[in-house]
Amino acid sequence: MAVGKNLNRNNSLQKQGSGHKGGVVPNKRNFSLVSVIFCAVFVVYIIQYDETDVHSVRRILSEDTFPSTEEPPENPTNSCTPRHNIVFLKTHKCASSSIQNIFNRYGYRKGLTFVLPAKGSYIGHPEPFNWSMVPDVRKFGLHYNILTHHCRLNYDEMRRNMPDNVVFITIVRNPVELYESLFSFYSLHRFYKERFDTLGKHQKPPGFYEKRMGGKIGFNQMLFDLGMDDKAFSNNSAVMDYVRFVDSVFDLVMVRERMDESLVLLKELLCWDVDDVIIFHLNARNERFKRKLSSDLYQRLVKFNSADMILYKYFNHRLTDRINEFGPERMVDAVEELRNRTRMWYNLCVQKQEFQSKVINARRYFTNKMVMAYIKKKEVNATCDDLTTQEPIFTEKLVYRQRFMFPRPKPYRSRYRYRMHRWH
Repeated sequence: MAVGKNLNRNNSLQKQGSGHKGGVVPNKRNFSLVSVIFCAVFVVYIIQYDETDVHSVRRILSEDTFPSTEEPPENPTNSCTPRHNIVFLKTHKCASSSIQNIFNRYGYRKGLTFVLPAKGSYIGHPEPFNWSMVPDVRKFGLHYNILTHHCRLNYDEMRRNMPDNVVFITIVRNPVELYESLFSFYSLHRFYKERFDTLGKHQKPPGFYEKRMGGKIGFNQMLFDLGMDDKAFSNNSAVMDYVRFVDSVFDLVMVRERMDESLVLLKELLCWDVDDVIIFHLNARNERFKRKLSSDLYQRLVKFNSADMILYKYFNHRLTDRINEFGPERMVDAVEELRNRTRMWYNLCVQKQEFQSKVINARRYFTNKMVMAYIKKKEVNATCDDLTTQEPIFTEKLVYRQRFMFPRPKPYRSRYRYRMHRWH
């Protein structure tokens, strides 16, 4: 109707303008008429949009107003090339889910191919990684780019089917704080039938504390994840040899207690943008569930985790060396930039934090009553979605995208029969 009225008006205007030379309407009036017709047609077009299309337009417009997370244009003065082939050896309770999110975000955005578990969050573990546990994508003319899910290190095997320029990365944490978190998260009091504060206080049968829940969870967890034979944990010389081996094959070992500096070095190693290494701490407990340790209990846990203590002290010193190589003053500036960008993204994306069980569908995913999750603001872009996405949900997202590229294998059957929790 609106378009028809404007066309009738156009005809009458042309008749009125016939007194002018050549019957042409003056330029000013002609321009106004064209503008009215354009607006009317645009309104009709918008009305015909369905609700999904309108939301899509709003989303695109809103994303354009947010800070860009795309890689900056190539800088001819920058000689490095972004790295896309990565093995992140995920160590338990070392903020590794937060670091994994970095690689998940980057790889998903770049269309890279992930090594994914057949089910849950583990590939093999506690058995060492083997390529028979995942599809052979070479049959489909592909190669893997990123491995980030829980598995035990099997370096030579991992290298065999990864690109030659693959980067190996992992993270360590103070073993006492790690074990306190591990004990709480996995409810190890049920496994040991002992309270946390009495660990090591009373005489136990030989080998009592060496056993692992499900064959995978226990003392000296980091070295176990890194593939060392747990029977050698009491041999300090063998431990030190293995730590040197880890140092020789990993391009970067991050330290949980020095996270910002570790993230800066990660950015430098991978030649990525600062926004690529932003993290929100995922799968972290609420502070009120964290225990305060007595000095006596602390020392007992140091003794029980003596092998991991050697590992941790070594790589804490190693990180200091890398910071000095990077430049202490340069590191201060880089950390400040990282923190500023993290605050910016947090304020942009996060409405509040809430217990995981209230945010995630417990029927579909495991939820832990002590763990926090993020509630996003209503109007957010894709980066906000990814920054706040929990690991099992992101894994499902990756599986969904790769579902037509190649078939998933049948779940790997472990020889360990002890029943773990649903999230494994």
